[in-house]
Amino acid sequence: MNTAPKIAVIGGGSWATALVKILCEQLDYVGWWMRSKEQVDHIRMYHHNPRYLSSVELPTELIDVHDDLEHIVSEAELLIFAIPSAFLKSSLSEYPDLDLSQKTVVSAIKGIVPDERLIVGEYFHLHYSVP
Repeated sequence: MNTAPKIAVIGGGSWATALVKILCEQLDYVGWWMRSKEQVDHIRMYHHNPRYLSSVELPTELIDVHDDLEHIVSEAELLIFAIPSAFLKSSLSEYPDLDLSQKTVVSAIKGIVPDERLIVGEYFHLHYSVP
């Protein structure tokens, strides 16, 4: 019986793809959210990210890949955000009521959130009640 928490990666770029690949080597379930429905469909069908690290084969039988962030958040206990800081605000803007208060949130994001001039942890605390 696997007692590891359900983990999800938020982001569709090369850093997120690498994290998903590494997590799949140790876990039976990895959630993965990305904005692009076409990218999600491609990964499900061809087992690799068409835009980033395209030579890396992904074990899609272990990956719950979706373009619906609320679904991924509801399934996971621990969320790893791997979105470029410049796109964090716009990526999450479609989900202003996203409840992250009962989740463990890990930032794999470098930099600050533009316009607000906040580090990522402060942004999550102010907008999503993450401690």
